[in-house]
Amino acid sequence: MQFMLMHRDVPVLQFAIFDDRNWAHIVDVLNAAHVPVNMLVQPHNRERALNEFIDHRFIPQSRSNYDVIKALYKAKDAFELSVRSYMVSISDHYWVKPCDSSVTWSDVKFMIIQFPMIKC
Repeated sequence: MQFMLMHRDVPVLQFAIFDDRNWAHIVDVLNAAHVPVNMLVQPHNRERALNEFIDHRFIPQSRSNYDVIKALYKAKDAFELSVRSYMVSISDHYWVKPCDSSVTWSDVKFMIIQFPMIKC
């Protein structure tokens, strides 16, 4: 499955995650000026930095209501749950969407309140 890392409405990079979901592979960097800070710190290993960035977008399994949230969204794992919430975080303006999606920043910026569903 192919995704777009977005910084608000700026496409930053395109990446692919395969069925095993163990590693995100960068397909194309579209706007290097907008990559997350950790990718600037690790310029020779951007793919590893991207994966670290994505890992921090997951709802931790140790969260007390993790199973309830996962069941509510009919997600089989933390990755699927995170994708359904576009990996939005309250700490920055980055988010992830499927490449074929027309969703914009204005649609997802209030995810903390709305949590709309997307199909994985």
